[in-house]
Amino acid sequence: AEAATLIQSRVRGSQQRQKVEYESVYNIYRNVEAHEEQEFLAQKEVAAAIESYLKKNAPQAVRAAQSLFRKRKSTILQGGSDEGSVNLSTLTLRGVQKHFAERWKKDPNDQLDQALVNNLLAKAYEIVLKEVPCAVVNYQIPKEEDNRLIIVGDTHGQLEDVFWMFYKYGSPTPKNVFIFNGDICDRGPNGVEIWLLLLAYKIACPECIFFNRGNHEDPLMNERSQECGGGFARECRTKYGQDILAQFHHLFDALPLVYIVNKRLMIVHGGLFRTDSVNLPQLARLQHRRPCPEVPRTNEEYAVFDALWSDPRVARGRGVSKRGGDCMAFGPDVSKGFLDRNRLDMIVRSHEVPADGRGFQVWHDSRVVTIFSASNYCGTMNNYGGVMILKPNLEFEVFEHWAPELEELRRLEAETASATQAVATRLEGLKAQEDGFRNRKRKESVDSIGKDVVKKVKELIVERKEDLFWFYETHDHDNTHHVSATIFWQGLRDSLGEFAEQNFQHIQRLVAPETEVSTDGGSSVDYHHFLGRFQVQLKGLVGRREFGRQVVVSVFQAILRADLPLREMFALFDRNCSGTVTFDEFREVLQSFDLGLSRRQLAPFFRALLRSSADKSVNIVEFFSRFDVIYGGHLHDNDEPWIREVLQGLGKLWLHSDNSDQEDNSARDLLEHFEQADVNGNGTLSLAEFVTAVQPWCKALQEQGVPREYLTPEKLDQVARAVDVSGEGTINYLEWVDAFQAVETRGACGRSGAVSDFGDLGDSILMVLYRHMAAVRRGLQYFDPKATGIVSAAEFKMALTALASALAKPDPPYSDSQVHVLMTQLIEKGYNDDDELNYHDVLDAFAIVDSGPGEL
Repeated sequence: AEAATLIQSRVRGSQQRQKVEYESVYNIYRNVEAHEEQEFLAQKEVAAAIESYLKKNAPQAVRAAQSLFRKRKSTILQGGSDEGSVNLSTLTLRGVQKHFAERWKKDPNDQLDQALVNNLLAKAYEIVLKEVPCAVVNYQIPKEEDNRLIIVGDTHGQLEDVFWMFYKYGSPTPKNVFIFNGDICDRGPNGVEIWLLLLAYKIACPECIFFNRGNHEDPLMNERSQECGGGFARECRTKYGQDILAQFHHLFDALPLVYIVNKRLMIVHGGLFRTDSVNLPQLARLQHRRPCPEVPRTNEEYAVFDALWSDPRVARGRGVSKRGGDCMAFGPDVSKGFLDRNRLDMIVRSHEVPADGRGFQVWHDSRVVTIFSASNYCGTMNNYGGVMILKPNLEFEVFEHWAPELEELRRLEAETASATQAVATRLEGLKAQEDGFRNRKRKESVDSIGKDVVKKVKELIVERKEDLFWFYETHDHDNTHHVSATIFWQGLRDSLGEFAEQNFQHIQRLVAPETEVSTDGGSSVDYHHFLGRFQVQLKGLVGRREFGRQVVVSVFQAILRADLPLREMFALFDRNCSGTVTFDEFREVLQSFDLGLSRRQLAPFFRALLRSSADKSVNIVEFFSRFDVIYGGHLHDNDEPWIREVLQGLGKLWLHSDNSDQEDNSARDLLEHFEQADVNGNGTLSLAEFVTAVQPWCKALQEQGVPREYLTPEKLDQVARAVDVSGEGTINYLEWVDAFQAVETRGACGRSGAVSDFGDLGDSILMVLYRHMAAVRRGLQYFDPKATGIVSAAEFKMALTALASALAKPDPPYSDSQVHVLMTQLIEKGYNDDDELNYHDVLDAFAIVDSGPGEL
């Protein structure tokens, strides 16, 4: 008896630990998912703003694209003359098993031929159009006792779950009917295969299977990356191309929002509505053949939006959903009122993972039930999937499952004596096997959710890097780049909110390499190195540092074009004549002049100019010389080589130091020579003053090996004109400094010790594009109505300008000049408006990287 009691106690303890572990994983994942959904809802507004901008600024292109979209829609939805490898007009349920199911059980990524996919989508679309005349579809379960209706919740691209449900509960037949309640694709890797399999069943037996629409049957959601809740668009384009993706989106628009079963049970993906006035007759009259409203404004648009996005809650009444944005949550009184007014008994919905790891969740006095069918959701949640099975009299049971890998499924099928044996005889045995699958995956799921959290943290750090720098620098009084661990975590909490607090352990793994323990037992964090690790890149296309450097070049060129005399230039930045430039002075100047920098870019720009990242100010002379270190000189390959030879010789004479340990005074040396050459003291050099200043050095230049014929007055006048970048006939101080940038000596222009890290500046711009690449892609499709993936440079630039306009309040995220810089980086051969680029390749190249120690 004591042994039995001990065993029971240990079992209960294990079960409690598993429950706590699941709740922790669930809460962490819901935090990540909530962030992603809030970002998506905000992005819908950005996409709408981009569309409005393009309609205003490129109306002909948009109208032509919309006209071509309509023509292409009618063409692609007709299908092709080539049936492909399977004759769909004679397709049977057995044929679906043979040509689709068995094929993908062996290899889920085995592609069908294009003609078959095209015609399969066209025929399925035709069936759905006839079957779904309005947003609400009434369905009656046939009265024979052996008929049943199986309601499936979100599957999210998890093909294993679909095959396992068909194995466990039977595949679609006239007596074993399925309704898939939306969110069939996105997040998982095989949304395309699931859809094509289900559509094949629809063609073979239209009365065997039906579909409701979910919030992921949406073009903009599909364009998001798989890590951010989307992935279907990229998956589909990779496997079958843009035309097939367009066919899917036309099909999604035709799906209903609601099924009413036996006049008593309502199936909807999300839930109920923000006003009591919405009823079933109103829903039936909705214009449902459209994408989900990006920015709902009318009652009709909100009804569509709520059907796809709302959630139940415990509290009475209505409120803002945990998803944020315009999403609404409804309480038990709202459910009761809607059901009573519409003479319904129950609502079955999907849309979210149940909170306790089950495949279902009961709400509102058992009158609202959530069914979620993707087990071990995204490989992280360790949850069961569920289905609801209804009999003709609406008696129902909820069954749960845990889908094994396809290899395990094939083994089980091979061991099954008869695939058509009664379902009930298998369920008990399968449950025990599923528990085994789940236990083996438990640790893997916990590890996977940790990686998801870490990835999200990296994104948030890059996005909010400047806020974090500002916070830590205000507490780093000694400029050590370190703050106490307490201050460090306070900064993360302030910037990342509850997300930092709730994911402390996972973030701690990222921080560990930068943490140092002092002799007094306290710990500090090297925040400068920590923040510098996380970067956004366009892999294989644009380096963040080079992009940031080119942005600085554009600012330097703007100052050059101003062509200011020396004292005016110094006074412009050194307002109090202290001899140094502080960040406040720098910010004031750049905000007063259109130099192509937004307010948020000023801090990383200034850091890039500092000799040491611990500096808070910079000497005015070195300030301008460092501009030129970054700029890199204007003497390009198309300039005369002999001109560069003369300038290099002068630089070696004027800036050379024999003592490598001597303090670097090259910037002051250049200023001294400039002031000596400025005979009339007006702050600029005439071309004649430049020639006169060089002539005394001609003998020394010849001793260095510069040919005498390069040093005639006529030749020196050509050198002066090359130095005069602005072409105004005078040489200002920046042009003077720029002329000697080509000198390759340690002391040249303060080159040694300069930080010149432009990555943070590049991040501040690239992160905006990374965050909104789905909205940008959507805008670019107006310039690509034939779905080639190719647009002109001018069109790509306009889409980026439209994004800047959409995000312009309170401050544009980047300037037109920075868009130009990005274009010159993307198109290596030189930037012309007529140049072409593949925008899918560009947008798919965005990635967050961590240069820290190993993969954390």
